[in-house]
Amino acid sequence: MGAITFFLLLSFITNVIFAFDPRPFQDFCVADNKTPLIFSGAHPCKDPKFVTSDDFYYTGLDQPNNITNAFYAGFKLIGVEEVPGLNTLGLNMARLDLGPNGLFPLHVHERASELHIVIKGKLEVGFISPKHGYKYYSKILGVGDMFVVPPGLVHVQRNPGRVGAHELVYCV
Repeated sequence: MGAITFFLLLSFITNVIFAFDPRPFQDFCVADNKTPLIFSGAHPCKDPKFVTSDDFYYTGLDQPNNITNAFYAGFKLIGVEEVPGLNTLGLNMARLDLGPNGLFPLHVHERASELHIVIKGKLEVGFISPKHGYKYYSKILGVGDMFVVPPGLVHVQRNPGRVGAHELVYCV
């Protein structure tokens, strides 16, 4: 009886240990942006001998975007082209600037979640859940506040204030 219990416990622990996402074969795959995209949509990896710290670095998130358009909105996406070290990691970052009463219209990302962090001003961030009676979930965020938008849901950002606002958006 003790042997059966031991092996059952061992098999349970072994299953728990192996129940995780597979790790990549390499520490990183810095994009070689000079080579065309491969069929998977990712860039080929740069030879690690030629990778530098600059491949993982970006400066410029402190610079405001142009908001002289009908929505009073400016958007700067930071992806693999700007930071080659993001290649194959499945994440991007963006800066969104909204003037007073500015709006970033309804949109959706089929397979990406978003994490919104307000840096200046106030922003309303919200999403619609069709499986829950088309309920609208939203919050008005202040500086330092954060809001998560699950993947595949229509969402919007709006500046309800009288002064400009901006946020950082992490897309995973």
